[in-house]
Amino acid sequence: LDANNEFFTAHLFPGQETIIQKNKRIATNHQPFGENWKSYARASATLEREVALEHLLEKAENPRHHVIYNFHQPPLYSTNYKRGFGTLYTSVYYPVEKLVEICWPDSNWILGFEHFTEGQRVIQYNSSGAMTLQVI
Repeated sequence: LDANNEFFTAHLFPGQETIIQKNKRIATNHQPFGENWKSYARASATLEREVALEHLLEKAENPRHHVIYNFHQPPLYSTNYKRGFGTLYTSVYYPVEKLVEICWPDSNWILGFEHFTEGQRVIQYNSSGAMTLQVI
């Protein structure tokens, strides 16, 4: 996504050519699947999350706040950490403002592209999805 509101999604995965989808405004951590990826898609619910996100963006009057809130609700937010499919964070990019917002359910971290301030967050998740955050 750039400041002119032009966007694309790049699908990168080992041993395969990069696939670029123009005018695709979302990504939910999956590639156009072959047989090897179908079990991953089922286990992670990535395709269901993509449909839910597209639906949210279509109906949202104020996409910024509405969509960010919903990223912390099922099906977009997953607490399936025991199986390796829990949500760690959500990144929201604001290209005009030159900012990125890293979001957790109870916290966020806003970083500037031009005036970047280095920092660190230590996040610990338990198997039920409870999170503790330590700002360093």
